[in-house]
Amino acid sequence: MALIFRTILDGFYSRGFKQEIQNMASSIVSATISVYQVLKAELLPTPSKSHYLFNLRDLSKVFQGMLMTKPANMPNPDLLIRLWMHETLRVFYDRLTNNTDKNWLIDAMLKFILQYYKVSITKDEAFGGPPLLFVDFLKGDQDMEDREYIEAKDHVLLSKRIHEFLEDYNLQNSKPMELVFFSDAIQHLSRINRILRQQRGNCMLIGVGGCGKQSLTRLASFMCHCDFFQIQVTKDYRHSTFREDLKKLYLASGGTNPRASLFLMTDTQIINESFLEDINNILNSGEVPNLFTKEEMDIIEGDLRPIAEREKVTDNFFNYFIQRVRNNLHIVLCMSPIGDLLRIRMRMFPSLVNCCTIDWVDPWPSDALLSVSNNKLLELPLNTMSKNEAQKTRDLLSMMCVFIHESVIEVSEEFSQVLNRKVYITPKSYLDMISCYFKILQEKQDELNASKNRYKMGVEQLVKTNKEVYEMQQILIDLAPELEKKKIESEELAKTVEIDSVKANKVKEIVEEEEREVNTKTQEIKILQEDAENDLREAMPILEGAIKAVQNIDRTKINEIRAFPSPPELVVYTLETIAILMEAPTNWESIKKMLQNNFLESLMNFPRDNIKPVTLRKLRNKISANPNFTPEKVEVQSVASKSLCTWVYAIENYAKISKEVEPKRKKLEEMNRVLSEAMTKLKQTQDRLSIELEKVNALESQLRAVIEESNRLDNEIQTTNVRLSRASVLTEGLKDEHKRWEIALEKLSEQITHILGNTFIASASVSYYGPFTGIYRTKLVSMWISKCTELGIPVSQSYDLQEVLGDPIQIREWNIFSLPSDSISINNAIIITRSERWPLLIDPQEQANKWIKKMEEDKMLKAVKQTDKDFGRNLEFCLREGYPMIIEDAGENLHPLLDPVLSKNLVEQSPGRYTLRIGETDIDYDNKFKLYITTKLANPHYLPEVSIKVSLINFTVTMQGLEEQLLGDVVRKEEPKIEAEQNRLVKEISDGQREIKSIEQSILISLSSNEGNILDDAKLIAKLDYSKKQSDIINKRMINSEKTKQENEIAREKYKSVARRGSIMYFVIADLSGIDPMYQFSLNYFSKLFSMILSNAPKTNTLKERIELLEKSVTETVYTNVCRGLFNCHKLIFSFLISAQILKDQNQINDFEWRYLLRGPTLATFKKVINPSVKFSDKAWNSVVFLQNTCKIFMEPPFAEEIIKNVKAWEEFTTSKEPHIEKLPEPYTNIQYFYKLMIIKAFREEKLIYAITQFIREVLGEKFVKIPPVSMEELYSETTKRTPIIFILSPGADPLNMVQRLAVEKKCFDRIDAISLGKGQEEKAKKAIERGYREGKWVILQNCHLAKSWMPDLDKFVENFEDPKNNMHEDFRLFLTSMPCNYFPIPVLQNGVKLTIEPAKGIQSNLQRSLNMLTEEKMEKTLHPENWQKILFSLCMFHAVVQERRKFGPLGWNLRYEFNESDLDTSMRTIELFLTEQDTAPWDAIRFVIGEINYGGRVTDDLDRRSLNSILSCFMTNDVLGTNYHYLETSVYYIPENLSLSNLKNYASLLPLTDGPDIFGMHENANIAFEKSESFFILSTALSIQPKEKGISALGKTPDQLVDELASKFLEDLPTVLMKSEEKVPIFTEDHEGLMDAMATFLSQEMERFNRLLTRIKTSLEDIKKAIKGLALMTDDLDKMYTSINENRVPAIWSKVAYPSLKPLTSWLFDLRERIRFLREWLAVGKPKAYWMSAFFFPQGFLTAVLQAFSREHVIPVDTLNFFYEFQTMSNYLEVEERPEEGVLIYGLYMEGCRWDFDVMQLEDSRPGEMYSIAPLILFVPSEKGTNDLEPDDYYSMPVYKTSERAGTLSTTGHSTNYIISIEAPTAKKPYTWVLRGGAFLCQLND
Repeated sequence: MALIFRTILDGFYSRGFKQEIQNMASSIVSATISVYQVLKAELLPTPSKSHYLFNLRDLSKVFQGMLMTKPANMPNPDLLIRLWMHETLRVFYDRLTNNTDKNWLIDAMLKFILQYYKVSITKDEAFGGPPLLFVDFLKGDQDMEDREYIEAKDHVLLSKRIHEFLEDYNLQNSKPMELVFFSDAIQHLSRINRILRQQRGNCMLIGVGGCGKQSLTRLASFMCHCDFFQIQVTKDYRHSTFREDLKKLYLASGGTNPRASLFLMTDTQIINESFLEDINNILNSGEVPNLFTKEEMDIIEGDLRPIAEREKVTDNFFNYFIQRVRNNLHIVLCMSPIGDLLRIRMRMFPSLVNCCTIDWVDPWPSDALLSVSNNKLLELPLNTMSKNEAQKTRDLLSMMCVFIHESVIEVSEEFSQVLNRKVYITPKSYLDMISCYFKILQEKQDELNASKNRYKMGVEQLVKTNKEVYEMQQILIDLAPELEKKKIESEELAKTVEIDSVKANKVKEIVEEEEREVNTKTQEIKILQEDAENDLREAMPILEGAIKAVQNIDRTKINEIRAFPSPPELVVYTLETIAILMEAPTNWESIKKMLQNNFLESLMNFPRDNIKPVTLRKLRNKISANPNFTPEKVEVQSVASKSLCTWVYAIENYAKISKEVEPKRKKLEEMNRVLSEAMTKLKQTQDRLSIELEKVNALESQLRAVIEESNRLDNEIQTTNVRLSRASVLTEGLKDEHKRWEIALEKLSEQITHILGNTFIASASVSYYGPFTGIYRTKLVSMWISKCTELGIPVSQSYDLQEVLGDPIQIREWNIFSLPSDSISINNAIIITRSERWPLLIDPQEQANKWIKKMEEDKMLKAVKQTDKDFGRNLEFCLREGYPMIIEDAGENLHPLLDPVLSKNLVEQSPGRYTLRIGETDIDYDNKFKLYITTKLANPHYLPEVSIKVSLINFTVTMQGLEEQLLGDVVRKEEPKIEAEQNRLVKEISDGQREIKSIEQSILISLSSNEGNILDDAKLIAKLDYSKKQSDIINKRMINSEKTKQENEIAREKYKSVARRGSIMYFVIADLSGIDPMYQFSLNYFSKLFSMILSNAPKTNTLKERIELLEKSVTETVYTNVCRGLFNCHKLIFSFLISAQILKDQNQINDFEWRYLLRGPTLATFKKVINPSVKFSDKAWNSVVFLQNTCKIFMEPPFAEEIIKNVKAWEEFTTSKEPHIEKLPEPYTNIQYFYKLMIIKAFREEKLIYAITQFIREVLGEKFVKIPPVSMEELYSETTKRTPIIFILSPGADPLNMVQRLAVEKKCFDRIDAISLGKGQEEKAKKAIERGYREGKWVILQNCHLAKSWMPDLDKFVENFEDPKNNMHEDFRLFLTSMPCNYFPIPVLQNGVKLTIEPAKGIQSNLQRSLNMLTEEKMEKTLHPENWQKILFSLCMFHAVVQERRKFGPLGWNLRYEFNESDLDTSMRTIELFLTEQDTAPWDAIRFVIGEINYGGRVTDDLDRRSLNSILSCFMTNDVLGTNYHYLETSVYYIPENLSLSNLKNYASLLPLTDGPDIFGMHENANIAFEKSESFFILSTALSIQPKEKGISALGKTPDQLVDELASKFLEDLPTVLMKSEEKVPIFTEDHEGLMDAMATFLSQEMERFNRLLTRIKTSLEDIKKAIKGLALMTDDLDKMYTSINENRVPAIWSKVAYPSLKPLTSWLFDLRERIRFLREWLAVGKPKAYWMSAFFFPQGFLTAVLQAFSREHVIPVDTLNFFYEFQTMSNYLEVEERPEEGVLIYGLYMEGCRWDFDVMQLEDSRPGEMYSIAPLILFVPSEKGTNDLEPDDYYSMPVYKTSERAGTLSTTGHSTNYIISIEAPTAKKPYTWVLRGGAFLCQLND
């Protein structure tokens, strides 16, 4: 191996690397292999580190990394060592899960660097600075082949490059990513990049969901130019679909145009384990078996053949294809370490570990969290603060973010410990909180500031108005005199204006006359002017055309004409005409000069109106002289001349017309002169008029000003009056609002002050505390507030989520829609509306379901289940149409179709239009869509992969919420008018509040938006006045409503105790499921029952009586109904829980007292108080001291001191037969009975069973300690065709007969269809149900627990019963029977009627059940009815006794036998047959048949059969036929004189509920064990459903630490193995025949057994210490051993090679050491004087060895020998002075069921309370059989058992393996007495 890698490195480094680098190849190989070998040896896989598997592939990956560098980038050996460290870290370090392992690896690497590279590097030098990273993207985005693998020393540059890549990624992808690159994220991204740059580089990222694994992989894929691929799981996604995706991936990676591809797969996408099998194959060999068909392979080979041949590949082209795929395809697996699934998958698919580089992604550390929050909060809007303040605040909030996240993790661990509820806190919640904070803070800032501004403007406007009212009143006083003065002044001015106006009017008349004359003349001139202009207008177009033509003449053409030596005739002629007009000579030279000087300009500016008549005549003569002088003909000779010719004609024409117009023009000039004179005269007159008018206007202006001022003053007075009247609307009308707004302003100011902290905690609440219960939510918020206060972040100390985010009106509406009104439920609703994610509601009582359905009913809510066939279609429909959807009954896994919906992977196609990709389909997404998910699971376990997608909210009903609902039910029944009115008022008040708020907002907006003087806006004032009046009307209505509501509340409050009792009962019932999974009762079931109770309760005279009756009815009826579904052993517990809960609710007891009763005193150290009496055990006295120091009622007076003062009375109480009835000594005589329970718990724990019963009587009454009777008829009456009846079975119970009897009564016996479920019966059951509800059959499905896989189908069937579309027959009934199991459908249990079926408990119940089987006819059946009746009754009594004897455990029967009614029935028939055939009862035959066959046939233990026959002899004896026969000399149990069936039943009903031991022939001590067992069962069961207490252990250590310490201690105390070499005297010597002494042989065998056990203990303890430290594999055996040591139990791995024992671990080890000590003494001193028989593994072998030794010594056949027993007068073996001559002395035995009387040397009854007594030493003397025969009546053959369990495996002898031998013990009483007592010797006790 070293040679191979050395050769590879040598070859690589020889290509351009420095010599000093080349020289290091050998060191690199040695160091790498050493690291690999030490890793394999030291870091072994454990259950939590199952990926600690290292192989040669890992080793090769290190060298593969070393080969990625280039010579130019490797200048010196130091950098090469850093590269080696980096590659070693990437391959090995990155998979390690904890800092201990990581530090160990670093230390090992540094050691090997020193060893092989001869360089000393400290840990700080190597890892003290920034993380050691080599990357290939430090120079930016380059082609992969151009990249250089170099060390990233500049981490700022590294971060910058990564951000650049992220920006590019976001530009190129429709769904951008927002990532924060803290140190850990950069490292993980670099690791993934490193893997992707390697050929065949595959990666497995292990970390909880939501920590960024997928996001980093996407970015790494982009950075490495890999095509990213991820499967889209749809509803129809199968293994075949997965393979189709793999084909596409293969063709993309290995086809004709291959590209590097990355295939990302998460564990949530593994919906079928076969997916992983294919992945495993790809990782291992690259080839997936049978992926491509033959045809597809041929196509691939054909396409690749040319390419392959170019690369010199000539055969196996498909293999070439696979190699291309492997080189281009990278697989990245994102897995979660939660649970066992990953470990199992790693074991099943080893390539996941072997072929992947593993990167263990730790939860985000604190610095990462802080980095993220710092980055995210940069944009936090803190505009009102200075830059420094804002930065400080952001820093504090960032720290707070980290604290919140870590505090929730801490509380979630406690939540898991105490309530066994798992909550996973992921970085997703952290990011959501920050995102939510931005939204909420901005929203609340805007909302509060807007509200504040509105209120502020409103208040300011009202203040301003009040101020203006005073000012306006002053104005009115000042304006009145001024107005009068102005009126006089205006009158005088009016007169003056009138005189001056007359003068001005005369002048005005003259002006008007002159104006008329001027206008007439002007009109005439205008007509004449128009006539002249019309004449000229005819010539103008011609002239303008000519001028335009001249403009268009090209100057070069003119020059050409000028240059002609002899121009054409017409050209010359044309020019001559122009010369005439120009009055120039007409010779050519003159013309040429004329053409030279701006000729064209002169034409255009020619003075056409001033042509001389002479010139005009010359022109006309010239034109007329030549007929060819026309423009057309001139054009022939010159185009330019044509335009000139046209111009000449136009001028001539114009001149002609102008001449005609000339007279008119002259006349026009004359008229204009006359008009001018007239105008001058008019002007003079107008000027005079103007002067007059100005004078008048001035006076009028003055008058107007005076009038306007007067009017202004008048208007101002009127306006002021109007304003004053309007102001009253504001000042008086809004007076109340003014006060309210000022208060609101103060409140808003306070809220704005605390807005940063309040909204922050609100965001944390929304993001984090949904899954927690109320207590833990309060705890979290309290922690957050304290931390905010500590950091100086402003926050309200009275913070409430409802106050911050709740809208009171909306909350009231929610309540109307059936949302419970408690704060938990309201906060849940707020979280639902505010969360970034869709809600998943833990809703076992369907409270949330009901609320959501009512709330969303009008919005077309769609209710579906994940199991619906059309689930996908409904989901798409709701997404497209924007309808809300609720998914009901979700399990612990969500449908893969929901992934994109939950992730909200929306793509914006155009503004406002979004699509969502589900599978391969893009679906239009309507923003109105809402999704709700609910589960009925009370304690679901959602893995992080689910938790990060949804907002998990605990909607479990609360005590307060349920109480409010039940109160509504009570009042609705009792006071229907009040409740109806209350509901109406709630809605009315809600509507009123909404209206008032709307009006107030309207008023505030109006006040704040007005720009001018508000008092001038009549409409606004009117609107405000109207709004105020409306507000007053609504307020009055609301005041009346509130008053009525309060009156109703008072009336409702009277019934609150009934609702409270109902709520208590429900929560006790809900806890029962923790006792047995079959005890499921839905809130719906309870509500119906509660309503039924209210309806059926009889009427009373007074309200007080009514309430008391209802409370009693609720308690009793609920108890009765629930009890029938509970096993008998749990019914008393149910009553006990109800009693305790009622007292707790009444604050009569507290949690601490309740916990003490259930579990006893906790570990605590108090001041020692000396125990005053030997009758008080140390345990009892410790409890007394504990109570004195912890329980208030026992503190003063001090409990222990009171006992010491009155010791005798307390001794009498504690030793009394019935302490639960006895009065307590003073001063505790009259304390509440619960405290008496606590005292009995301390002193007489075994009597708690009776004390608890008495306690229940005290609190609830006699009914609650009796089992309520139930009949099938009653049960049937509560069912319908939709309600299943569920029989919960116990062993030996069968309800079929009961159902059949009911069927007979209901006349439908022929319609019963019974099926016993099991393998292959599911289809029959399905058809039976379908047929049953069509035809009205009774379908009985028995043993549902045997059809686990079919239970979900059963659930669907029963669920479909509720569908009203199902046409079900009214007579249909479904009966189900099942043993308790946790997979029986919970909804079926919750909604069905349950009945437990189990054997009767107690003599009374058993006897009653047996008598119920009899009829009067049967009682009279034989020839001797009286004898028959007595025998029959005795048989029933016998049946009851053998049944109930089981309660005494091993004292009653060694093995538990299931005697049942069939045994009784068969025995009845047998006796009936005997009595029919014979005149007298054949007792021997009767006893034989019953004792050996009918009942005895079930008995497998010989000693149990002896017990059975002994009992039978007391009941089947001739004495029963006499008179007044009392069974077993008891006073209560006898044969009544009246033997009628009814009288016998009556007698049975009068028997005691609790049976004394006398009827069983037992000593009263036998009851102590039973009582202890029963008491312990009640307390432990009640304790099991209580929340667990927080803490890792009582000693403050982790389980690992405790087990490790205990293992060390056990190893330290463990004895060494026994060696024969330890013998001090000859023991193992052989005689002359080569035989070893039989006792020595036995000793050697025992030594072997003990040595095997000691070796097993030693090796397993060493192994478990290694496994805890991760140095050895934690095997299944070691795992179980770990649990056993933690629980102080003997590990099974030891028990398998150990002797039988029931001791706890610590006692067992002490016992083991004592046994070893005994054997070691035997080795040291030889045969002991007395033998501790209990010390041996195989005591039977010891006794055999004694017989063999005697046989050899006396040469007597061993099979003729047995033992004779001599009881000694001592019990202490130390008193033995010498070994007996014959036989062996045995010590160490205990006696149970009797004791040894040393005075009379025989068996006697045990002393009261003494369960076990020490047996005397017994001499076992071997003797020949028959030589020492004893009188059978004088001796009791007393069995010897190894343990008190007595039961063992049945051996071929008919005895249990627990049985050793029977010893004949002398007795004065009949031997059967001790048989019935259960007298026996025990080798060891249980403690």
